[in-house]
Amino acid sequence: MPLPPEPGEDAYYMEQVIEQTETALSRLREAKLLLGEVSGTGEAAQGLVRATADSSGSLTGVDINPRALRLSSADLGDEVTEAIRLAQQDAARRTGEILEGAAAVAGAPQVLDETFVRERVEAAARDIYRQS
Repeated sequence: MPLPPEPGEDAYYMEQVIEQTETALSRLREAKLLLGEVSGTGEAAQGLVRATADSSGSLTGVDINPRALRLSSADLGDEVTEAIRLAQQDAARRTGEILEGAAAVAGAPQVLDETFVRERVEAAARDIYRQS
């Protein structure tokens, strides 16, 4: 774990924290937009059954080619289920890629705990006392 900044570096460190926070927020906003555009697709029955799902895995569409209606009802049900499963998997994969990208914030600053803050306040108080 890196050491906290020296007192003389506090302003620079805070600038770095603000810049990295702004970068992280920007990535999160971008990820939110991208998640809204996710559309996973799945096909079954040699492309005769197609399904789409959104970033949450919710089914957004099913397209059944009329030739697929030649299948038995049980087989058609299995093919529709398979297309939906594949669409949800594809949406989950795409969603995961977006979230991984948003979470990858290189060089995130060390969190400053109450001990660090208390030490800085005490040091400032000592400096003021010495100057009096």
